[in-house]
Amino acid sequence: MAPLTFDAGFNGFLVSNEDLACKLPTGIPELAELHDRIAGQAIRKFESRTGTTHRARQAIARRLPDGTPLRSAIADELKMGDHTFQRRLTSEGISFTELVDDTRRELAQHHLADPRVTIPEIAYLLGYADQSTFFRATHRWFGESPGEYRTRVFDGLAREIEAARQN
Repeated sequence: MAPLTFDAGFNGFLVSNEDLACKLPTGIPELAELHDRIAGQAIRKFESRTGTTHRARQAIARRLPDGTPLRSAIADELKMGDHTFQRRLTSEGISFTELVDDTRRELAQHHLADPRVTIPEIAYLLGYADQSTFFRATHRWFGESPGEYRTRVFDGLAREIEAARQN
């Protein structure tokens, strides 16, 4: 192990080409393939977001645990008037209500894929006053309850990993 040096002229670490060429002994190629695909999808999704919609989505996500954010509050956070904000969203092809719903749906997908986050916690993080409202939303978005969605995601992931291992 090399000693740490502070205020050095170079910040970083060096890895030999030989070490880089070695296979990771704990690596699972099938999972690497799956992760590459998921990362590619995420990158494409982020690249498709533009201007006001993207910034508003971030502001909405930050405010959701306090309940459904008001359009005027998000406009203020983005340093623009409410009417200007509304016009820009319209020009980007989305309404504020759709944007809040889309943001909640995306966050629900993210949180439901993490078994460490409980369903009541997810309902809170998405700004729902109670679990029953969250349950109705997941039925509208995914056609199933949060628990059923979570199970289906994990079952699908397990099948993908098994199929990749067999190939």
